[in-house]
Amino acid sequence: MARPHALVAGAGIAGLAAALALRAAGWDATVVERAPARRTGDHLVFLRGDGYRAARRLGLADHLSDRLGPDGRWFEIDARGRTLPGLRLPAGARRPLALLRSDVETALHHCLPDDVAVRYGRSPVAVTQTPHHVLTTLDDATEIRSDLLIGADGSHSAVRRLAFGPDGHFRHDFGHVAAACLLGTPLAGLAAGDTAVMADAGRAAWVAGFRDRGPVAYFLYRGDDPAAEPREPAGAALRRVFGDCPGPLMPGLLDAADRAGTVRFDRVGQIRMPRWTNRRVVLMGDAAWSLSLYSAYGACLAVEAAAGLADAIRTGRPLDRAVAQWERRTRPTAGYHADQACRMRHLFLPAGPAAARARRAAIRLSRNPLTRPLSLRLLPLPL
Repeated sequence: MARPHALVAGAGIAGLAAALALRAAGWDATVVERAPARRTGDHLVFLRGDGYRAARRLGLADHLSDRLGPDGRWFEIDARGRTLPGLRLPAGARRPLALLRSDVETALHHCLPDDVAVRYGRSPVAVTQTPHHVLTTLDDATEIRSDLLIGADGSHSAVRRLAFGPDGHFRHDFGHVAAACLLGTPLAGLAAGDTAVMADAGRAAWVAGFRDRGPVAYFLYRGDDPAAEPREPAGAALRRVFGDCPGPLMPGLLDAADRAGTVRFDRVGQIRMPRWTNRRVVLMGDAAWSLSLYSAYGACLAVEAAAGLADAIRTGRPLDRAVAQWERRTRPTAGYHADQACRMRHLFLPAGPAAARARRAAIRLSRNPLTRPLSLRLLPLPL
């Protein structure tokens, strides 16, 4: 008998992990990606807990190594430009694995069997379901018939719009703008493995220095109309918000962002949905539960959920029951980390002076083992 077939929209972490896990469960899989080629932009992601254990089960762990390393230091740049000690992350086995998004995607590509095709420059434009299959029409007029369509095509998901409705029904914006870029050269004063943070009321910059490539920088700030920010030149937008920051870090950081060439702007928010399944269409990753970058758990949940979906299908239950079971088991984890991200946003970007003071106090308390539990009452720090 022919093996069941899944069409996966999206060649990010969630989509590739779903294709890999389903292939291991005995399914055929095809991946389509709207980008014309593998993405080169990078974001800092973490693997820990159940997410790391799922990555090991999928065979990824041997292809991943910590970008920050055990000796990486965290610094805070205060309102007067002074460099102060920052967060102290857990040591040993409890320390999260710090990676670039492309590290995880490269490991997934390496582990993906050759018979799983990845087709770039293609995106779904129509979805038709019957009791026995789903027919997906792509933007080149190709039609693909599959037993399951997995929408893993990000927070701006085409599959979600086609099968569940307009984005406005599910998007919850924080009123924040995020600008991310991969810097070509190290910054003065930032050693490999170090992370520096400047966080003030309504604006923040996070810079992670890696051991074998240029740093990744995030600029975060409040914006009334975040969707309009990309229309303004990147350098002008960033200098308008951060140009008067004190201390030696920001001038060099803004110059490095200018040289980087590509600065990606996006709104910061979450996708929250009452259901992730519509008969034979399943949403996964940011398309279903975008936690926002403030959760520091998006990559973990993407890999964990992909492995969990394959486990549910392996039980031999009818497909609709297996998918429903997967959603019931995944929702509590997604809901918990979505709620945590709403609180964590004050760690990344303090809303005002009071939040900035609470953040500084929590970080000071976090550095002392005796007062570390107290710090969690001020902010849910990633300890």
